Amino acid sequence: MSIDPNSKVTVFWDPPSRLVQGTLDYIFAGSLVSTDVADASVDRYEVELYSTTLRAYVGQGYFYVPQADILVGDVDNVKVRIRALLRDETKTPWVESGTLTLSQFQANFDEPDNVIFLSII
Repeated sequence: MSIDPNSKVTVFWDPPSRLVQGTLDYIFAGSLVSTDVADASVDRYEVELYSTTLRAYVGQGYFYVPQADILVGDVDNVKVRIRALLRDETKTPWVESGTLTLSQFQANFDEPDNVIFLSII
């Protein structure tokens, strides 16, 4: 069965953060009470999707939260890359995802041929 041409993938990532030292961290060695805080210098994220047809990355837009819903069409494999754009318009290096293999399975349980499959589940 082929992939639905309206397929979407939700991509999410950990936003850049910085370690904030707690008061006791200056007295005791280590980061006993430090916390991670989102980096306030990040303005938005740029996301691109790899097109196997074009053999190049295609821009998917800018996102202000570390999550994106991307229309991937009828491709079988999805690969994205993401970078942060800072408030001073500096761009961080691209970070690439692994390749995600999409598949779709559909069964009609009204047909008698699928009763065996249903009994296994």
